[in-house]
Amino acid sequence: MKPDTSHLKGLDYSVVQQCMHCGMCLPTCPTYDATKLERNSPRGRIALMRAVADDRLEPGRAFAEEIYFCLGCLACMTAC
Repeated sequence: MKPDTSHLKGLDYSVVQQCMHCGMCLPTCPTYDATKLERNSPRGRIALMRAVADDRLEPGRAFAEEIYFCLGCLACMTAC
């Protein structure tokens, strides 16, 4: 059974679209620092969110696990 993703269509993705992929956020991110995996970085998560917003990716379990890997500390916002 596919999850209901209709609520995602109403979200404001304008902040996601502002990312320039410069990587300034990478050294500030605790999950990226621990894993050194791009997908665990703010830039990687933004790429996933863009893919969902552009209907290039179905938000499933793997997507949710990557997004929830974020600690929510907002250190990336300070560096951005």
